Amino acid sequence: MSISHPHIHPLAYLGSGARLEHIFDPAGLIVEPHHHLYHELDYVLSGNGVFAVGGQKVEVATGDMIYLARGVYHRRESDLQRPMELCNLILDDVTLRVILDEMPPVPLQEWPWWHRWAASDLEGPATRAFLHKLVRCMRPGPYHITKAQMKWLLPGIRNLLTLRREHVRSADPGLHRLAHRVRHNPERSLNLDEEAANIGVSRWWLSRTFKRCFGVGLWE
Repeated sequence: MSISHPHIHPLAYLGSGARLEHIFDPAGLIVEPHHHLYHELDYVLSGNGVFAVGGQKVEVATGDMIYLARGVYHRRESDLQRPMELCNLILDDVTLRVILDEMPPVPLQEWPWWHRWAASDLEGPATRAFLHKLVRCMRPGPYHITKAQMKWLLPGIRNLLTLRREHVRSADPGLHRLAHRVRHNPERSLNLDEEAANIGVSRWWLSRTFKRCFGVGLWE
């Protein structure tokens, strides 16, 4: 079974802050590859499945959470026997910047393009309390989060994001400038030789280091 994702290129969403959705996958669902104009946090309430991000497949199960940045192509597959139920939090660039601005300095372009937290990574009392609040906000149905609710949830989101394992701040500044351009112009074609020459490295180094730092290859 294959269906189109309801949020492909959601132009109307830009600048809309944050929104929560409660998603039930049909058994065996395969969502077509797509990318968003927002950032997404998917908390797996129940079931099993796979997120395919670029050329990688990441298995998820009940209690796991995955972050997907704006412009990252991905798809989702739900298990035939135990389809997924998701709490889906989506954030625009402005909202994510508000969150990151109150954390230790991590410019948006240096943030990982995707990340998976296993349930065991989310066992701290502060994180569990945040997830409980998040699910409580979700239960009435899909809606935009009010400013008061967002203020209530922000500390928990910051705490969650500090659990990331990627450490990309030590990478070459030219690499971050390239990542910034790709993130904000995902449709723009790239010439690997030209990009490597601009940074002053080999195309082999650029390709390998970019994927190590950001989790996806340039073409992905």
